[in-house]
Amino acid sequence: MTSPEDLPVLLHLASGTTVMPSGLQQRPFRVLRWDCNPDKRPDHVGGLPNLHPLADASIDTLFASHQLPMLGASQLQQAAAECLRVLRPGGLAFFVVPDVQALAGPLAQGQLHAELYRNPAGPVTAAALLWGGGGAASTQPGGGQPGDAPHRCGFVASSLQALLQSAGFEQVAIQRDPSRYEMMASAKRPATAAQHFEQGRQAHAAGRWSEAETRYAQALQADPALWPARFEWGVACYAQGRLNDAIQHVQQALALEPRFARAHAALGSFLGMAGQPAQAVAALQRAAELQPTSAESHYNLGKAWQDLNALAAAEDAYRQALRLDAGYALAQLNLGKVLNEQAQLREGLALYRSAAQQLQDPALRSSLPMLLNFVDEVSDEQVFEAHADFDRRFAAPLRPAARPRPADVRPQRRLRLAYLSRDLRQHSMRYFLLPILAHHNHQQFEIVAYNDNDQSDAVTQQYRQLCDTWVDCHALDDDALTRRITADGIDILVDLAGHTNRNRLLVLARQPAPVQLTYLGYPATTGVRAIDYRISDRWIDPEPSGNPAPAASAETPLRLQNGYFCYAPMADTPPVGPCPFERNGHITFGSLNQGSKLTPLLLAQWVQLLQRLPNARLCVQNAAVHEARAQDRLRQVFTAQGIAAERVSFKPFAPAPAYLHTYHGIDIALDSFPYNGGTTTCEALWMGVPVVSWCGTRHVSRLGASVLQALQLGDLVAHTPQQYVQTAVDLAAAQPRLRNLRAGLRARMQASPLMDHAGTSQQLEAALRQAWQRACAAPRA
Repeated sequence: MTSPEDLPVLLHLASGTTVMPSGLQQRPFRVLRWDCNPDKRPDHVGGLPNLHPLADASIDTLFASHQLPMLGASQLQQAAAECLRVLRPGGLAFFVVPDVQALAGPLAQGQLHAELYRNPAGPVTAAALLWGGGGAASTQPGGGQPGDAPHRCGFVASSLQALLQSAGFEQVAIQRDPSRYEMMASAKRPATAAQHFEQGRQAHAAGRWSEAETRYAQALQADPALWPARFEWGVACYAQGRLNDAIQHVQQALALEPRFARAHAALGSFLGMAGQPAQAVAALQRAAELQPTSAESHYNLGKAWQDLNALAAAEDAYRQALRLDAGYALAQLNLGKVLNEQAQLREGLALYRSAAQQLQDPALRSSLPMLLNFVDEVSDEQVFEAHADFDRRFAAPLRPAARPRPADVRPQRRLRLAYLSRDLRQHSMRYFLLPILAHHNHQQFEIVAYNDNDQSDAVTQQYRQLCDTWVDCHALDDDALTRRITADGIDILVDLAGHTNRNRLLVLARQPAPVQLTYLGYPATTGVRAIDYRISDRWIDPEPSGNPAPAASAETPLRLQNGYFCYAPMADTPPVGPCPFERNGHITFGSLNQGSKLTPLLLAQWVQLLQRLPNARLCVQNAAVHEARAQDRLRQVFTAQGIAAERVSFKPFAPAPAYLHTYHGIDIALDSFPYNGGTTTCEALWMGVPVVSWCGTRHVSRLGASVLQALQLGDLVAHTPQQYVQTAVDLAAAQPRLRNLRAGLRARMQASPLMDHAGTSQQLEAALRQAWQRACAAPRA
C-alpha cells in the first residue's frame, strides 16, 4: 500500500477560499495547503509572490485560483518564476483568473454589480471578478468565502500565456469557461535535458522514431552540450534511412566529445555506406585507437579497409580482432574472404568453416557453398552437400505445402517473365544479360525487372529501357518481396544471383511464382529445390548418358543449343594488338582471373609450364595483386620451385576497359581451375588471345569448355592437369597459329553461336515456354 510520503505533492494556493477542479481532486496527491489567512488553518501561512520556504523542484503539481490578479505588475514575473522554481521538471501548474475579455459584454450593458451566476457561497458579479473582495459584497468565484485581498490586475488569454511563457513554462494551454467568466491556464515546467534524453531513448527502443527525435531535440535545447543525445539522434536518423543526417549528427557529437569510441565507429560505418571509404577508415582507425582491446573496433576497421580493396590492411585488422576474440565468427568469415581473394584458399576455407559452425544467418551461411566451388581439395559430393545443407536448413522450411499453380493455364498466352538481381548495373553480367533483354519478344513475354539495389548508374538505365516493368525492391524484406512478386502475377521468375553476396534465394524458397529458374550470376546448382530449372548447355551439363557424368544438381538443366553464354563486348574495347612474342622474343602467358580462382593445384601446373618453357613469362592481373603482400605470396610459389622472380610479373587491376590493354602483352591466356573464367575468357578471346582451359566435373569448371566449344576451339580444352600443361606448351610452339588466332578471333566470335544474340534469346524463350507448358500440364495437388 502506498504511504502518504510516496504520493506526489500538490501545492494548493489560497486553499481556504477555493475548491480545486474535480480532475485534481480525484487524483492521489499529498496536498500541501497554503493561505495568507491563518484562520483558514493552512499547512503554511503565505503565498505569492514569495514561496521561499519551499525547496526547489519539490512540488509535482501547483493549483492557484485568483492569486495572480492580486499582484501588482512588478510582482507577476516574480510570482510566475517562483511557481516554476518549486515545480519539479515536468511538473504541471494550473492558474485560474477572471477572463476580462469575457466580461466586456456584461460591462458594455452596464451590469457591473448584477449577478452573473451563483456559486455555493452566493452570487458572483462582474465587480467581484474584476476587483476581488473590495469590489462587491458577494463571494469570490470557486465556491469559497468572500476574499480579503483586492485584485490589482487583469488578464486576457494572450497576456496570461505571455506571462507564463516568459517565466519559462512550456506547453501553455488556455481553457476559457464563458459560463463562469474565467479561464484556466495549464503550463508545464520543462523537463531536464536528462529527462528528455531518457524519454527519447525509450521511444527509440520502441521504434517511435519521430518521438525519439523530438525528445533528443528537446534535450539538446535544454543542454546543447549533451553529446549522447546528439549521437543517439544520429542513430535514429540512420534507422530511418537518412544517412546524411545521421553522419551530420554523429559528427556534431564527436565535436563535443571526441573520445567517444562508439561514435567514431558509427561514423565510420555510416561513411562507408555513403560511399566515402577513405573517410570511413579514418574514423574507424580512431575508434580502434580509443578501444584497442575491442575486437569489434578492429573488425569494423577491417571491413572499411576491405571496401577500399586494401587487403593487407584488412587482413591485419581482422587478425587483430581474432587475437582479441578467437571465436569472432564474422571476423573469421571476412578474413576468410580476404585470404581467398589473395589466393590463400586453404586458410580461408578453414576460417569459413569455423564461422559457418557458429553463424545461423542464412545470408552469411550462403557464402560457404559458393566458396567450395573454388576449392580443388574438396570432392564434388562435398560441394553439392554444402548446397543441399543450405536448402535443408534455410530454404526447405519456407516452402509452401503445395507448389503454386498458374491461375491461367493457357500454354501459349503472353507470360510475365521476371528477372531478379542486385547486379542490374555496371557489372560483368551486363555483357550476357543485356543482349538477351534487347532481343526478347515482348508480344510473347512481358519483361519485369526486380532491381534489388539502391544504387544505379548508366547501365541501370539501359536495363530499365529494355524492360516493360521496373520494380526497385531493395527496401523490401524477403516476405514483402515474396508478396509483391505473387501480387504482380509473375509466371516465370529468373534468379540471377544464386549464392553470390546478398542474394534472395529465400524469396525463391517461398515459391512466389509457378515456374522458377536460376541463370548467369551463379553457374552451379543452388541446392534450393524450390527452383525448378537452371539454364545451361550440353557442355556444362552433359546428358546423363554422356562421359563424364553431370555433376549433381537440385534443378533440372535447360540446355540451350547455342550455349550458356550470350556475349556482347563493351563498346569501347581497345583494338587487338600484334602478338607480343614478335617483339619480346618469348611467349608470355597470362591470367586476369580473380585471386580466389588461383588454387594451389592450378599454380602447381603453372610452375610446371614455366619449367617446361624456360624462356616463357607469366603475367598475373587481378584486384589483389596491387599489394606487395599478395605479390610476394604468389611469387614464392614460383621461386620455391626454381622459377626466377623476374619471370613472373604482376599488374594491378584497373577499371574497364583499361585492364583490357593488358592483353596486348599476353600471347596465351591460362584459364583458372576448378572455377573457370566466364567474362574473363570471353574478353581474352575478344582481344585476340587464345585461352587454354581446364575442364573438370563441376559446373563451374566447364565454363571454359562451353565458350571454346562454341568457337570450335575444343582442342584448347584439357581434361587433366597434364593435358592442361601440354596443351599450353603445344600452343606456345605453334606460332603461326597464334598469329592467325590473334588476327581472326574477333571475327570468329562474331560469327559464332556465342554472339548470336537473337538466336540465343529465341532458344531461351522456347525453353521457358516449354517449362511453362509443363507447369500448366502438371496435375493439381
